[in-house]
Amino acid sequence: MQGMVSQLEQIQCLLQDVGSNIATPRDSATAPRLARTEFDSDGQHVQDLETWIDAMDQELPPLTSFILPVSVACLNTRSTFVAKHMDDRSKSLSIALS
Repeated sequence: MQGMVSQLEQIQCLLQDVGSNIATPRDSATAPRLARTEFDSDGQHVQDLETWIDAMDQELPPLTSFILPVSVACLNTRSTFVAKHMDDRSKSLSIALS
């Protein structure tokens, strides 16, 4: 169990590093900032993650479902889109019935 906890802690740190790398604009960042946000130049982190995933797949039961986390802003945008689509659709139907 301690090994898995250690791996999960490393994964959290790697995800933070990935986020920093993605969020750093390549065209306006300074060379030192780009160097600080460089991620996995030799591919070792990805190889470690793949190895851990394979090992966990052997120990854990197969996934049958999962929760896709989304932000409230995303939900609001989607809800607005659906509502607008339904409104447009209902207008089209009412015009067709007229």
